[in-house]
Amino acid sequence: MAKLTTLAGAPADFPLEVQVQDLSGAPVDVGFICIGRTLSDWHPIAVHRAADDANHALDAAATVKARSDTGQERLVINEAEVQEGLDKGFGRMIQIIREASNGWDLADEFSDANIAVLCSKFPGIHQSLWAKYDRRIRGDRLGN
Repeated sequence: MAKLTTLAGAPADFPLEVQVQDLSGAPVDVGFICIGRTLSDWHPIAVHRAADDANHALDAAATVKARSDTGQERLVINEAEVQEGLDKGFGRMIQIIREASNGWDLADEFSDANIAVLCSKFPGIHQSLWAKYDRRIRGDRLGN
């Protein structure tokens, strides 16, 4: 066991394994290098993320309500809106992963483009990383 000798400096970055499932349902581990933060550093980021998520949900509900108020009974697909929504979604996923980590144990470069590929192949990995990182920073460690 390591002995604490000082409170100076930021906590060290740390590895964190996140398990997801591939399309066959088999578990796959992805190792991230997570940013060492104190609870005081992390809390404002987590609160801001929660507010962004709530606002995103409200925006989506307002869009659906606005469309349903038109009285049209058929579904109209606007390809530009679909692509814009997809791009926004991947942008949010990339931001979430970057807020928690600054690297991974994959052979591929830790870049926005590769993070988007990871999120496309393993939907929900950004949420799994966020939740596990949040638990770690808040003190939910093994043995507690």
